[in-house]
Amino acid sequence: MKSLKMLSRINVLKSIHVVLMFASVTLLSSCYATMQTPRPARAEIVIGGHDNGEHRDGDDRYERRRQRQERRHNQDDN
Repeated sequence: MKSLKMLSRINVLKSIHVVLMFASVTLLSSCYATMQTPRPARAEIVIGGHDNGEHRDGDDRYERRRQRQERRHNQDDN
């Protein structure tokens, strides 16, 4: 009789342990899936045109960089 009670307690403890393990795996996997969502697309992307392969001066690059910094500065002010 005493061993039967002990056996039933062990079975209950094992069942609780299995349920807790399953719950923790489910919770961790749902957190992982939530963290892997993609970043929202930026609306400011504009395709300017095709490059014809000619080498350009670096002035365009610095001008685009200056314009980008101005836009960021204006967004920070708002």
